[in-house]
Amino acid sequence: MSNNPAYIVSSISLNEFENHNELFISDEYISRVNKIKGIKSPRLVRENRKDFEKDVELLNGKYNKYLKQLGEILNKENCTNFSDDFWKKSLGLGFRRFVHISYDAFILHSKNFDPLEFDFGVLKIEEFIFSKNFEDFVSNFSHNEKGFEQFFSIFVNTFYDVNAKNCRKISSVNNDRQTPSKKNNNNIVKKIKSITRYKVFRIFLSFIIFRRPRIGVFHSYFSQKNKVKMILKSLGLVKDIDFIYNKDNCTVSIDNRKNMFKNFKENDQFDIFFRNLLVYNFPTFFIEGFQSNYIFYLSQAHSNRSLRFAVSEGWLSDTDLSFYLAILKEKYSVRHIYNEHNYFEHPYLGHRNNLICSMVDVFLTIGWASKNKCYTSSASLFEFRIDKYIFNNKNQITYISAASFVKNIEINCAYGENGENSAKYLKFISLFFNNISNDVYEKINYRGYPDKGWIVNPKDDCIDFSKLKCIDNYQCTSKEQMLRSSLVVIDYLATSFLESLLMNVPTIILFNQDTYFLEDENKHFYDELIKANIFQSSPENAAYFINAIHEDIGAWWYSRETQVLRRSFLQKNIGRPDDVISTYLSFL
Repeated sequence: MSNNPAYIVSSISLNEFENHNELFISDEYISRVNKIKGIKSPRLVRENRKDFEKDVELLNGKYNKYLKQLGEILNKENCTNFSDDFWKKSLGLGFRRFVHISYDAFILHSKNFDPLEFDFGVLKIEEFIFSKNFEDFVSNFSHNEKGFEQFFSIFVNTFYDVNAKNCRKISSVNNDRQTPSKKNNNNIVKKIKSITRYKVFRIFLSFIIFRRPRIGVFHSYFSQKNKVKMILKSLGLVKDIDFIYNKDNCTVSIDNRKNMFKNFKENDQFDIFFRNLLVYNFPTFFIEGFQSNYIFYLSQAHSNRSLRFAVSEGWLSDTDLSFYLAILKEKYSVRHIYNEHNYFEHPYLGHRNNLICSMVDVFLTIGWASKNKCYTSSASLFEFRIDKYIFNNKNQITYISAASFVKNIEINCAYGENGENSAKYLKFISLFFNNISNDVYEKINYRGYPDKGWIVNPKDDCIDFSKLKCIDNYQCTSKEQMLRSSLVVIDYLATSFLESLLMNVPTIILFNQDTYFLEDENKHFYDELIKANIFQSSPENAAYFINAIHEDIGAWWYSRETQVLRRSFLQKNIGRPDDVISTYLSFL
């Protein structure tokens, strides 16, 4: 090895080069997670809104280009003649994430790595991780340091000499992450069946249970109450359908993959890198496992061929279900209704909704309206609130915090706390906690995001956990915890703030406008909540505001102005569940 600095990709290469004289940290998360001080951070992949806009436009073009080529290659490999729409739906949003995650790895190392300036290490190909589906891929390459090293190893293999004197082969403990098995929650019919002992009603329920549905619901996170109501009102023509997963495994053939992708069209350096990623990182589901999956899911689709519509929310992050819905549409003309789940994505730069619209037949929003005719203003059947009241605890402020993942899962400003946004997110909450009074600090119950074993940015430097009233133990649900609080503070934009607002719990949202970039057409989307002081775009001002009101939060929250603005925002953007049930019934 030379006297060059060692190029550090993750904790794995950090351990490999722990005795090296000098280190270059390629991603700032490594310093945060490993508590390394005094090493200059590398350039961020994206530093401002302009960088995001540029990459969103570039990646939209790459996605469309790669999708077209991939459909042709997969048709040839699998001796099929499926339409472009079939492959678009089959590959689903998982392929978009595959492109985005791969691009981030490419840009990171393109900006920072030079083989003449660094000593570096690469994994042996025998140690590479192969993903079964796109969910495995995200787990392996956004949340697993071995995946980070594999990206870099493919980058070096693509552009440089892995036999150079300053390159060493590194090994890692097998820390492949298993994708949690999916559970079917389609037990609603059993629950209906058990609610009565009356014979007449049992006959009625039997009629509903055994009636062949026209609208099948697959992995949609509707509340039990709304499910029961929809099944009964439709007289069994709308109901849950059990979806069974193919558990077959397969063996990867690298030589076959190289031959498959040898004619992949390349116009720039990323295209060249991406072709090699297809060889080593593309899920086995569509190559080695395709025939098994197709036979398995075609048989399952045949048993549901009488459906007119398939309703699914979960397909967004489910390769198997995307593939199955594509078969239903291609073979049996079953149309797909997507019922937007439980948070807003459409206001943000880089959102996926227009792409989703192009993959489904009906897009029902959770309530917001659009000039774009592909969206139908509707409602969600998710349980945003619970039907019980718990007296507020005047001595407790619940702080609900995001899991700040060290890598992006996609270039989408709806995820304003991950990847290169992590530093801005952490600084924002640090400034907030630095400016709240001790009286407020000592009232806070901290509720972090549940640990899924993924790599997240630590918050020890942002929050003095020893000063908090307590750290939540998850003995009750998030909604129950909200109802037990005098105030809820939330530091990210997802489901929690809608739950809190809909239950009319006093709420402050920390709104970092340097990471949650809004599209121009939606730049005023949150204006009413900003005016009501619910959305706070300055961490210092948020702290000062809470310091001022924490002794009498009700005077602010239940004031006419605050309540009018809250209700106005919700009425414009959140629909009534009964309305979307009526919409489903109109499709029968």
